[in-house]
Amino acid sequence: MIKVFCGKILEEKEIHVMDLGRLKQQKNEGVLAFIRCYKDKALLYKESLVDKDLVYGCIVGIKNET
Repeated sequence: MIKVFCGKILEEKEIHVMDLGRLKQQKNEGVLAFIRCYKDKALLYKESLVDKDLVYGCIVGIKNET
C-alpha cells in the first residue's frame, strides 16, 4: 500500500503541448517567476519541441501590461 501511495505522489505528470499553451501569467506573478514556471513545465514535456516554439509559447503566456 505504501508503494502505491508513494508511486502516485512522486510520479511525474506527463505534460502535453496543449497544457503548455494554457499556461498564463497570473495577476500578481512577476515575469521572471512565470518564465521559471513555464521552463519547469516544459521540462516535463515528453516530446522535444523546437526552441523557438518554446520561446513563442512563453511570450504568448506573458501578460501585456502596457
